[in-house]
This record gives sequence, structure tokens and C-alpha cells, in this order.
Amino acid sequence: MFKAAHKAGKSVIGSFHDFERTPDAKELRDVIRAGRRAGADIVKVATVIHAPSDIAVLSSVLKKEGKKPLCLIGMGQHGVATRVTFACKGSCLTYGYADRSAAPGQTPSSTVMRRLRKVCPAYEKDYLSRHGLSPA
Repeated sequence: MFKAAHKAGKSVIGSFHDFERTPDAKELRDVIRAGRRAGADIVKVATVIHAPSDIAVLSSVLKKEGKKPLCLIGMGQHGVATRVTFACKGSCLTYGYADRSAAPGQTPSSTVMRRLRKVCPAYEKDYLSRHGLSPA
């Protein structure tokens, strides 16, 4: 499915969104495995968060399936924190917006960056080294 992108030396992100709910862990693992079988280099899963149990489901999936590049994000008001906390736990991507939100609960990229640098020491260290900076 993604052969042309790979042939051109490009990485492929296979993306799954559920704008209504967070499916159970088994269904999400099936989605992730299907994306990997299809040839995605990174599988991205974004689901709407209605309750703390939805965050727990995504967190358990990240723990079990996150050995290969995986991006998990919670959408909606209750999913905002996952854009930082999951990145600190190994989710390989997170998103913010530059001009306007493209998904429910998406925050400005500057806010995501500020929160990552504050909450995740490993991200702060990597950020500083990539930009030739030293800790204050």
C-alpha cells in the first residue's frame, strides 16, 4: 500500500481517528497491527476521551504496543493532557496547531512545546542539545 512512498525514501504515517469514542484495547491493538501490516512506519491513533478510563485504555495500549513507533493522542477537552503525557511515556509524535485547531482539544504548538519542556526532563534535554543550548 505504501510502496511508492518507501521507494521514494519517505516514511509513512498510517493514521486512525475515532471522533466519537475510544475503542477498547483489543480493537486498538488490531488497528495498530493492521497499520503495521499495511506498511506504515508509524501508526497514529487519535480517539475522543470521555472519561479517565479512556486515557487508561490508550496508556495500556502504548505500554504494550509502543516498542515500534507509535503515536497515541486523546482528543477533546479531556484528552488535552495526553498530548504531553503520552509523549513523555514514549508516544513518538504529538501535535499542536500553528494557526487554528484541526482536531478537538488540539492546543497551540507553542503550548505543547512549553508543557513538554516543563513536564518531561528527557524532552527538555533533547531540545536543548538539538538547538545547541545549555541548561539555565
